[in-house]
Amino acid sequence: MTNLTHMTYADFLLIFLIAPLVAALVALGVILRRRLLDRRFVALTGGLALVALLYMAPWDHTAAVWGLWTWAPGRTWGLRWWNVPLEEYLFCLLEALLGCALVYAALLLHGIWRARGGEPERRPPHARASALPLVGLLALGFGAHTAANWAYLPFLLIWALPVIGVQWALGGRYLWRARMVWAPVALALAAWLSLADAVAIAAGVWRFDPQALLGPALGPVPLEEMLFYLLTALMVTQGFVALWEGYADREALGRRVRPRVARLRGWLMRPAPSPAPNVAEPFDGG
Repeated sequence: MTNLTHMTYADFLLIFLIAPLVAALVALGVILRRRLLDRRFVALTGGLALVALLYMAPWDHTAAVWGLWTWAPGRTWGLRWWNVPLEEYLFCLLEALLGCALVYAALLLHGIWRARGGEPERRPPHARASALPLVGLLALGFGAHTAANWAYLPFLLIWALPVIGVQWALGGRYLWRARMVWAPVALALAAWLSLADAVAIAAGVWRFDPQALLGPALGPVPLEEMLFYLLTALMVTQGFVALWEGYADREALGRRVRPRVARLRGWLMRPAPSPAPNVAEPFDGG
């Protein structure tokens, strides 16, 4: 393993993201005997990775300009675009790919378990119950305003919570039904990346502005950084599950959506009421 005193950002990516990603793909191809070129898996994974990169880039650029975190000289390739090292963009892509591969494997294993009678079908909960995770995250965001130093936290929540809210608003029934699939994967991925972050901070690959942090930390990893990994893991795993299950349920979705679209179309195409005829008053030549 690379000496920590000489660890680079590329070493970090190789050890903590590329190696687990290769292991996950091997497990999918060999252990689960699943074709990795399954068009739905490739399309969803590629699409989510691209969306994650496009959504992350402006946020990361702004954080770099504000100085919320900085990268040590000599620990990156030196190539920067929009004030952000190339490795940072690779991190975003690799985290998305790893999250999709892991939750895909979890979906397959869960399907095998259910096929063997491990879990009965359950009716999805009411929409209000599906919104509980979002309510909890919003409460965390509102509670942050009492802190003196909190630049990173609101910046993170304002960026991540709208995506999670949209995922639950559009795919809440699927997310709740598969909560025992994506939730453990997201927690495990967040814990793994937090551990990796502790190694990178100890090696001096990057550092944070202390004035931008609340203060609580687990070892060298700030609370905000652990929350970042949790929220990004949730966005990736929930997005994959919602799209995967929604595609599988597309016929039922079509049956529910088509009558609503027809009613909306009928309302939009409804002709305007004709004006009342202008009846002339009788002429009184008096």
